[in-house]
Amino acid sequence: DPDNITAGDTLWIPLPCSCDMVDGNSVMHYAHIVESGSSIEAIAQEYGTTQQSLLTINGIKDPKSLLAGQLLDVPLPGSSDISYLIRKHTQVKEAALAAGGYPLFFVK
Repeated sequence: DPDNITAGDTLWIPLPCSCDMVDGNSVMHYAHIVESGSSIEAIAQEYGTTQQSLLTINGIKDPKSLLAGQLLDVPLPGSSDISYLIRKHTQVKEAALAAGGYPLFFVK
């Protein structure tokens, strides 16, 4: 039930592969919303990608130019799952619908 998700829940989010090549790997694209105080380094570590990939894909010349609320295109390995930690104010239902209504599965 997407209306019953609380901070700290872990979700399994199946993502379709767009199968683009980034750094020699087949990837899908995930839209990450930059939070206040975030850095390219921290976002790259969170998703297991490189800072350079994030900078290149998003056309960012200065990694210190991130703005809260900015959307970043994050390359994720094709056919993989991600766990996403639900934080306060995360609007999962709206995010899933905006992404084409992909199903969300709870992992408890």
